[in-house]
Amino acid sequence: MVLMSHFGFSQYAPIIGAYEIWNSPYSNDSFPVYAEDIDAGGDASPSTTMLSEVASLLKITIVGGSIPERCGDRLYNTCCVFDTDGKLKAKHRKIHLFDIDIPGKISFQESKTLTAGETPTVVDTAFNHALKRHKRGDSAGNLRQRGESGSEPSELPEIIE
Repeated sequence: MVLMSHFGFSQYAPIIGAYEIWNSPYSNDSFPVYAEDIDAGGDASPSTTMLSEVASLLKITIVGGSIPERCGDRLYNTCCVFDTDGKLKAKHRKIHLFDIDIPGKISFQESKTLTAGETPTVVDTAFNHALKRHKRGDSAGNLRQRGESGSEPSELPEIIE
């Protein structure tokens, strides 16, 4: 099945993840075109509907990378986590947007189109792991000291023990 290989699935992977903005070209012009209403679900969010169905079918946890999310008149870079029953466990809106300007080389500002999220997200899974999305000053080491698991600073999800 192409979908399984696309997400890195193997029969030994109880938890898998996708990459950032996987359902859209990565551009400010594309984010509004491909944005989905995650809360509405169904036809309003075909990407998350598909992730939910795959998680349930394969009995795996899916960290859904991220997609452009439309919520009212705002757009977010949002990651959804689905449990083995296909239920939405968490929705994380990227906090630190990628803005770069190196004169003569590259200029890109997610903040021209996307709105920053406000809070980090921790997700407990059946595997006693947690997903911690980057929050400056709260590293994976700090989480481990508190008995939690998390990712090193990155906006892309990473599960660690």
